[in-house]
Amino acid sequence: MKKTILYSLAFLATIGLASCNEDYSDWASPQAYSQEEAAAKYGVTFANGPEANTVLPDSDGNIRLVQVNQGNDGISGITLKNLVINGESVKGSIDGYYITVPAATLSKMAFKAHGNRKAEPLQLNVQSQVSINLATGDAVTFDTEGTTTGSITPDPVPAVDPKGYFLLGHFKENGKGFDLSAPVWMTANGDGTYSATVSTSQFNTTNYFAFYRASNYDEANPTWDEVNKGKIGAPTNGDQALDEFAVYANDPVYGEPQSAGIFSLGTYVITLDPINLTYKIRRAPTEYYIYNSANRGKKRLMLYSNGDNTYTMTTKWNGTQDMKIWDIANFGNSGMFFGATTPDATTATGSVTQGTEAGFISAPSAGWYKFTLDMNSSTYQWEAVSEPSKTYSSVTVSGINKALTHLAKAPHNWFVNDVNVASATTVHFVANDGTVWGASAAGKTISSQNYSFGVGTYDVTLPAGKYSFYLNDIDGTWNIVAE
Repeated sequence: MKKTILYSLAFLATIGLASCNEDYSDWASPQAYSQEEAAAKYGVTFANGPEANTVLPDSDGNIRLVQVNQGNDGISGITLKNLVINGESVKGSIDGYYITVPAATLSKMAFKAHGNRKAEPLQLNVQSQVSINLATGDAVTFDTEGTTTGSITPDPVPAVDPKGYFLLGHFKENGKGFDLSAPVWMTANGDGTYSATVSTSQFNTTNYFAFYRASNYDEANPTWDEVNKGKIGAPTNGDQALDEFAVYANDPVYGEPQSAGIFSLGTYVITLDPINLTYKIRRAPTEYYIYNSANRGKKRLMLYSNGDNTYTMTTKWNGTQDMKIWDIANFGNSGMFFGATTPDATTATGSVTQGTEAGFISAPSAGWYKFTLDMNSSTYQWEAVSEPSKTYSSVTVSGINKALTHLAKAPHNWFVNDVNVASATTVHFVANDGTVWGASAAGKTISSQNYSFGVGTYDVTLPAGKYSFYLNDIDGTWNIVAE
């Protein structure tokens, strides 16, 4: 009996060893080949689809971009695994043996590449990955890269309205908002764009607005049914992008235009480019004053305009609760400060917000820094600088011989407020050692809209009036503000 058991175990072991033989193959295992072997075995190739080079509009909105050819009756179909166009992963679908992509998807790629919505062709480099479905139920997966190409030309944009454009929205200039009786007419800039300067009417909530074609506005009897036919708006409702593609009625890419949004109280310059079908929103340049221990509620310390809606201040900072900021429209209103979205953050960069949630903006540490405020993007940054080696005992406004006061708590910054200028004159700033600061070019005149003209040594003209003067002797920035 014992010998019989041993024989049985030996027989089973023999079977087990046979099962480990590399020649054994499970009938149900999926086929596995290299990429080249799979393509050759099943006769699969990739070619440009019949609509690979398309000029929109398209009849059904779907572009047959890639054709998958197969030369084997054993293939029952294909499954799309991955599609990459110009390096970007794109959602496509299978229609028989075609890989299709929505025309709107390809149009958006063209808009992004060109930065506009003009009917400019975009060349396409297409990489496809598919699974080949066999009639046996097995599957083979392989990749092809860069084997097909194509191009897409977006739909033509609507013609520029010869009568121009206007705005409706939550603006003080537009009555109670979207008031058809008080449109905000946009001004032609001479370069094909149209702009309007507006003040939002709602604080701490979205101020909605949209553009409208003037040809759809009957001044005697405007109606929403007709006006909305000429609406131009944003891709999504309340879109707060500062630079965006514009959407028109019955838009083949985005659908119906939505109202754009501005989430802040202030004055803005809104510009529409109907040729490229884009728009931009910029906070209008204005005066910004620092609130801190050196300047509590007074106009002694002002950020210096650097142009393009950016402002700077270079001095020695405490590294804690260094400033909040008032614009001139809200000066003195403690509920309307601009400040850090993250209160007392000491990071080198940050974003600003306005209102009671605005916190103090603080330098990364105590020391000498150049602070830059960018009101186009509502951001700020700190740049460490060396302590100035040169100091001045006095600074005077030439032409009117008016001395400025040095701010000890904001070293190297000088000011004098409320200076009466009896008649038009030319001025510059001059230090005790003869150092001169002025405009970067000749022939500039101070006005309520322009209070700084770069860094240089040229005189500027002051019409008769009352002015405040500000100078930073480190980097030569200055402001002369008409009161």
